[in-house]
Amino acid sequence: MITNLITRYRNLGVTERMLEFEKRSYYIFNFLLAIVMFITVVYSVVPYFVLHIAHVKTNHLLNTGLLFGYLLCAVLAGYRRPIAARLLFTTLVQFHIFIFTYILGWQIGNYMFYLALPALPYVIFYNSRFGVAYGLITGAIGFAASYYIKLTNHRLVDVSASIYDGLFLLAFGSTFAVVFLVVRLFFKLSRSSDIRLNLEKQKSERLLLNVLPEDIAARLQRGETTIADHYDPVVVLFADIVGFTEISSRTPPAEIVRRLNEVFSLIDILVEKYGLEKIKTIGDAYMVVAGIPQPQDDDLERIVNFAHEIHEMIHAVSGLQLRIGIDRGEATAGVIGTKKFIFDLWGDTVNTASRMESHGEAGKIHVTERVAEMLKGKFIITERGTMLVKGKGEMKTFYVLGPQAS
Repeated sequence: MITNLITRYRNLGVTERMLEFEKRSYYIFNFLLAIVMFITVVYSVVPYFVLHIAHVKTNHLLNTGLLFGYLLCAVLAGYRRPIAARLLFTTLVQFHIFIFTYILGWQIGNYMFYLALPALPYVIFYNSRFGVAYGLITGAIGFAASYYIKLTNHRLVDVSASIYDGLFLLAFGSTFAVVFLVVRLFFKLSRSSDIRLNLEKQKSERLLLNVLPEDIAARLQRGETTIADHYDPVVVLFADIVGFTEISSRTPPAEIVRRLNEVFSLIDILVEKYGLEKIKTIGDAYMVVAGIPQPQDDDLERIVNFAHEIHEMIHAVSGLQLRIGIDRGEATAGVIGTKKFIFDLWGDTVNTASRMESHGEAGKIHVTERVAEMLKGKFIITERGTMLVKGKGEMKTFYVLGPQAS
C-alpha cells in the first residue's frame, strides 16, 4: 500500500511518451517537493517544542500556509501543469527562505539554502528558459534582500544565542540534506537511464543483426548512408517449397503461417550452422548466400551440404519437399531503403540461381555448369542436359546427388 502510494507520487505528471531526461526532471521535482514539505513540517515542530521559541502562532500560520502552497504544487503536477507547479514552487521557496530570515534575522542560517540556487532551476525547469531565468532572478533578489537584513541587523523577534545556534544547525542540516539527496537521486536516475538505454541499444543491435550481416550493420551504425559493394565470387542459393501455392489454397491462414514459420525456422538454424548469410524470404521461397562479407575457399561445398541437409530435415519434419537452385559468380550487394530497409543482392549470378530453382525438380539440387565443374570429385554430379532458360538462352545444367564416396 505504502509502496504503491510512493510510486504514484513519484510518477505525478509523468507519461510513457516522455523521454528519459524529461521523466528524470519530473522525478527530481516531485522528490524535491516532498523534501521541502517535510522540512516545512520540521520547522513547524522543532523550533517550538525543542528550542522553545515563543512566537508559535506566527510560525504555525506561515508554515501552514506554505505547506498548503506546496500541496497545491503537487496538485498542479498531477494535473500535468508542470510550468505552473514549478513557478509556484520556486516562488514559495524564495518566500519561505526570506520570510523567516526577516522574522528571526540573518543568524538563523537560512541563506545557506541559496547554495543550491545555481543548479536547481536547471534541474526542475528542464525545457523552459523562462523558468530557469525566473528561478535565478528571484533567487538573486531573495539573497540580496536577505543580505540587506544582515547589513541592517534587522529582526522582528529576538531569541537567545543558543536558539540561534540550534536554528543555524537546523538550516545547515536541511540544506545539506536537500543538496545531498537531490544529487544522489540525480545520479541514481542517470545510472538507471544509462542501463535502460544500454539494454535498448543491445536490443536494437540484435534486431539489426536479424536483417543485416554483422559488418553491414556496423557500417550503418558508424553513419554510412550508402552501402553498395561488389563481391566476386559468391554462391547464391534459392529454395522453394514445392506445391505450397496449392497447399495454401486449401489451408487456413493461421496454419499457413505456422507451417512456413516452422520450415523457415529450421532453415535459419542450418544457415547459422554452416556460416551462411540469409538474404530474405519471398513468399514460400528462401534466399541464402555464401561469400559475404568475406569469401572462403569452401563456400560452395558448405552451401551444397547445407542444401542436402535442408532437403532431408524439411521432408522429415513436415513432409514437404524443396526445389533448390545454385549458381556461383559475381554479384552486387547493398542496403535499400531508409525505413524497413533490407540487404539485397543483384546480378546475373542471382538471376541464374533463381532460374535454376524454378526450372528444377522436387527434392533435387539444380546447378549451373560452372558449379558442377567445381564440385567434380567432391560430389556425385549427374547431367540434366541442355535446356532453354528464360533470360539466359540454352544452358547445360546438372543435379548434385550427394557427396562423393571417399
